[in-house]
Amino acid sequence: MRQALTSSLLLALCSLMAACAEEPEPEPSTPPTMSAPQVMCGDVSQEMAARYEIDYPVIQQVSIQVVDAERDLTKVYGNVNGIPMTELTDDDADQRYVWSPPSSLEPMVCRGEIVVRFVSQDQDGNESELSDIITK
Repeated sequence: MRQALTSSLLLALCSLMAACAEEPEPEPSTPPTMSAPQVMCGDVSQEMAARYEIDYPVIQQVSIQVVDAERDLTKVYGNVNGIPMTELTDDDADQRYVWSPPSSLEPMVCRGEIVVRFVSQDQDGNESELSDIITK
């Protein structure tokens, strides 16, 4: 009887230890992925044309496609030709993050090579970076 009780206790202890060892580790989160950078150009407004005496196309919008599998994206930012884009936004939730130059900046020429750099970050500290040269 004593041996049966000891065997039962050992079996229960082994089962408990095996259950702890089999606990799955959490899957690591993945960084956001970025693709398809775009620079949209347009004619300068009459006010800007008169103010800056320009008649060339200017950058009106810069954007990037960002997909985050865990849906915990916290920030997308970067620069265009060295000008900081402090934060790109996705107002229509289509996963395309957009920045438009503020009116406080001088118009940016939209021809030749335009160098863009984007960074995206998520809540887990994952970060992705994409750089590209877009020719207009």
